[in-house]
Amino acid sequence: MTIAYADPERADKIRECLLACGRAGMQTPAMLALNTHVFGTHTRDGIGVEAAITLLIAEGFDPPADPQQFSAPLACNILGVRP
Repeated sequence: MTIAYADPERADKIRECLLACGRAGMQTPAMLALNTHVFGTHTRDGIGVEAAITLLIAEGFDPPADPQQFSAPLACNILGVRP
C-alpha cells in the first residue's frame, strides 16, 4: 500500500533511493544497517519502505535526483540507525 504524500515526487525519489540501496550488489555497513532497519531480515521485521519515507520526509531529507547518489549514512543518521 502506498501512502498519499503531500509531496509525491519527493516520496517517489526517496522510495527509488531505498529500493536501489536494497538492490545494490556492494553493501557498505551503512547500507546493510539501513536495509536491515527498513526491509528486515529473516529473523527481524523492518519498519517498511513507507514508514521510512514518512520519517525521512518529516525530518526534511532531500533525496538526490539519481538514486545511485543516495547517502545511506545520512539516512541512517536521520532514522537513528547505527551502522
